[in-house]
Amino acid sequence: MSLPSLFTVVGIFLTKNHTLKIGKKKMAAIGYIGAAVSLILIYAVGQTMGYANIPLLLILHCVYGFFCFSFPIPMAMIPDAINYQEDRTGIRSDGISYATVSLSTKFGSAFGVSGALLIMGATGYVANAQQTASALNGINLTVNLIFGIIYLCCLIPLHFDPLSEEKCAEIIYSLDRKRDAANQ
Repeated sequence: MSLPSLFTVVGIFLTKNHTLKIGKKKMAAIGYIGAAVSLILIYAVGQTMGYANIPLLLILHCVYGFFCFSFPIPMAMIPDAINYQEDRTGIRSDGISYATVSLSTKFGSAFGVSGALLIMGATGYVANAQQTASALNGINLTVNLIFGIIYLCCLIPLHFDPLSEEKCAEIIYSLDRKRDAANQ
């Protein structure tokens, strides 16, 4: 289970320069799609071939981990959103922005884990016991297919994000001009 985490570090290291060149929004989309496809393939392998094809499952987990290079990108997009809001309204809202992200993370962790446990319980999962085929399918559904679909759902708000790298540069230039004018 440590392979995805290890390959996330590798992915971040290998893609950090691409994020600067291609842009945060496009790289986040690439990461979300890659992670989703990997998880859905892991689910499909478990459903069709069973769990005996360990080398294939390990490779898919490594691929999934690599595409998780997108994990830190949304946090890097928050300052862009704060600048965008300040340019539009004249009010800088760093505190409320980061508090909202923190609260949404807490809600997501609480409800996500609760939902996953409900699904696993409904499919027959019993802690500290040999799992039935139904329970194994429930675990596979919960941790692979559902999370793969959630990654694809992340593309929806990303699509509506109006900020490109060029737009962010224009906003910073505009804010610098406004600050210079206010200081004179």
